Amino acid sequence: MLIWCLPPIVLARGIRQKDRFVIAVGAIVASLTLVSNKPYLGWPRHTRDPMLLGILLTSVSFFIRRWLARGPGRIRHGFTAARLSGTDKHWINVGSAGFGLLSPHSTTPDPQTSGPDDFRFGGGQTGGGGAGGDF
Repeated sequence: MLIWCLPPIVLARGIRQKDRFVIAVGAIVASLTLVSNKPYLGWPRHTRDPMLLGILLTSVSFFIRRWLARGPGRIRHGFTAARLSGTDKHWINVGSAGFGLLSPHSTTPDPQTSGPDDFRFGGGQTGGGGAGGDF
């Protein structure tokens, strides 16, 4: 039961204290809770689940950004959707470098090696008709 109660508590505390780090932690905990709910409840996983989670997170962030931008002076309760400093860019660069290191290796398939005897010309010809074909 605590798995569902913890994210709203962390997010509420971060918003109340206007602490960006606690808000980020709350968002991460909420995302992990959404990802782990189905296995925790014993529901089957589907291949579409990550896509639906991405759509949900994108929709929530889009809604919050528009809600903040429509406030008086583009600010609501001390929060704004506008970038206020260059430190965000630094954290984005750090995060992308970290995720790059954590991501699995390239998913390109290994080249198939074959000996010189495996190479055959023919292009799908079934008979010995040659280039003079039937016209």
